[in-house]
Amino acid sequence: MTAFWKKDASGFITLIPYGGVARRVRTIASAIDLFAEKTEKRVEILWFTTDDFIAPSERLFTLSPKYVPEHITIREATITDRITNDIPGKSNLFLSAPFVFVKYDLILSPSKVTGLVTEGKEYAAALREVCSKYGERVLISTNETLTKRDSRIYRYLIPTVEVTGVRNSRMSGWHENVVGVHLSRSNDANSYAESPTELFIQRMQKMIERDPTTSFFLATTDSDEMERLQTIFRNRVFAIHSISEPGSPENVIESYGELLALSHTRMILTTPNSTFSEVASEMGRVPMEQLSIFNLSSKR
Repeated sequence: MTAFWKKDASGFITLIPYGGVARRVRTIASAIDLFAEKTEKRVEILWFTTDDFIAPSERLFTLSPKYVPEHITIREATITDRITNDIPGKSNLFLSAPFVFVKYDLILSPSKVTGLVTEGKEYAAALREVCSKYGERVLISTNETLTKRDSRIYRYLIPTVEVTGVRNSRMSGWHENVVGVHLSRSNDANSYAESPTELFIQRMQKMIERDPTTSFFLATTDSDEMERLQTIFRNRVFAIHSISEPGSPENVIESYGELLALSHTRMILTTPNSTFSEVASEMGRVPMEQLSIFNLSSKR
């Protein structure tokens, strides 16, 4: 394939993924898919932690040596990187501005990456076009999917023993007819109104009526909802019982393990706009239904 950047040993790409574990994993996997064969530039993925997301990447996954070429690497960001390799903003008091504007030819902030996409154009095509015109040394910060959503891109990332241990513990006792139920409540104040728990109860009851062997894997950060669904469906529910502190490394590890478990269900019931459920659906090629008072849509 022809590289969409000119062959230049001095050229490089720095990628900063951000967001929760699902968004970061999908952004990194899609970026590797985009850059693996279409550029000879060095690509470095910088993993920044935040106050509410302090897990290092090395405790979550490693890059597969089988599929990831040598010119693509990942490393944990340092304090120095906040000044020399980060998008200028409130988080670094804009102190990085003079450094990154000298170091990089092209700086694509999250809003600029989003703004690249126009009707009928994907991120991959948009990035190729703008980078071929304007940049040999490129800094990209995004939580978007840079290529088409496909289960194969996740082969680039190998979950750690800690993560697979969580996945296996969550799947303990499962049978083939387990439906995933993910209620995402933490990032959307309208979630309860648009996607009330009653919709899930009704849908779950109908599934049991249709097939009495149905069980459910329940993933939610709302303990009240979890207790309510466990009370109603009792031993049909495989529920999460996390004791880790929110935002701690262990909590992020558990979240990733639970995402992998969700990807092994036969289908997923979820609230609208849940990246967590979307990534699990993509990973396992699992059908997904978003339950909403406005519509009942199915993906995949």
